[in-house]
Amino acid sequence: MSISPGSTAGNVVIHHFNASNNLVKRGESFTLSWNAEGAEKIELYRNGALFQTLGGLQTSVDRTEFYDSEKEVRYELVAYRQATQVRSRPVIVKFNAPVYNAGAISPMTNSDTTKLLVQSAMWARFIAICGIVLLSLFVLIALIVNVTRANDAFGTTLFAAIMVAVFLTPAIILISFANNTYRSVERSNGSDLLGSFKSLKLFFQVVGITLIILMLITIILFFTSK
Repeated sequence: MSISPGSTAGNVVIHHFNASNNLVKRGESFTLSWNAEGAEKIELYRNGALFQTLGGLQTSVDRTEFYDSEKEVRYELVAYRQATQVRSRPVIVKFNAPVYNAGAISPMTNSDTTKLLVQSAMWARFIAICGIVLLSLFVLIALIVNVTRANDAFGTTLFAAIMVAVFLTPAIILISFANNTYRSVERSNGSDLLGSFKSLKLFFQVVGITLIILMLITIILFFTSK
């Protein structure tokens, strides 16, 4: 039995059911409120599924949506009195696209920004794959030298180990950046885009720390060689 707000069924009537804000950001709170006269029990439905059972005297509930792929959430209220039920009209809460800076549109809605992101991801993946291939060649050369030239084995192995230690982690981080960027463009998902920028930040941090360590080693070698 479904009756619009303002209509009665027996002694039950839903005068109104609404949201304090029908357009919210991810994680932003809003309030669902209603006036259900004569209700003994109230059920709140979210996207067609029972979400919460409430007392008949309750008139509001605070909500916060941490959605993933949903663009909107549909709420309905059902008021009960004995065998009688009244269902409200649905309240739809929609979600804003993530805001990255004041006055700017979402990067996922800007074709030029999206194109640049995809190109950056493409080059990042290319550089990472080339780096991994070169590291594999260094390791292969070290193995060959170990077998054929025992006298040069230590120096070659040490050089290959240093190259792997310096370049492997940044290469893996670049691949993560590229994968997250591709996913964010395909799904228009701000969470994946945030992950790609976190990977990019980590890449710069690792490269910066590695350069500092190499500079310190170079300075120590310079002064100890005199």
